[in-house]
Amino acid sequence: MIILAPRTAIQIRKTASPLMSAAGSTELISFQDGKIVEAMSFHLGCVRLAHLPLDTEECAQQLKKAQREYPSLQRNSKELIGIGGTIRATGLVCDALYHTKSTISTAHLQELYQKLINQDKAALNAMQDNVKASRQPVFLPGIHMILEICRIFQAETILVSDSGIREGFLQECLLRQND
Repeated sequence: MIILAPRTAIQIRKTASPLMSAAGSTELISFQDGKIVEAMSFHLGCVRLAHLPLDTEECAQQLKKAQREYPSLQRNSKELIGIGGTIRATGLVCDALYHTKSTISTAHLQELYQKLINQDKAALNAMQDNVKASRQPVFLPGIHMILEICRIFQAETILVSDSGIREGFLQECLLRQND
């Protein structure tokens, strides 16, 4: 799946553990030397998390289970690649507050999470200005999932793709037609 991400959005690194946290599920893909090693998905995304307590252990449990079942997910990765609406919205809010462009530090992400929990006015305004109204109720649970992914993989930064899988798929199809 990650190979289908727009090549102009993020250059695929030699070794990384990208993530895609979506509304209904979370996908984890590991790759090495530009090729997918393993890909998996579990049915826990920000929509389902919105119905659980914000401090739920469900995220960590699912991630640890994924690591047990998929050996390539057992290694840590200082840098993750984020694809999907939740991480793009998070990137926009972080950029508004911290001028981070398309790279989010986990420190900034943790700070944003705490500010939103504490109803910080600047953080709430940045969210309201940069996150679609329909996504705002699931935004904080989505950040919780992303933070758990960062914690489990000991990530320091997330590179945010400026477009998603669908756009990458369409771009790949167009490239194949032109070959």
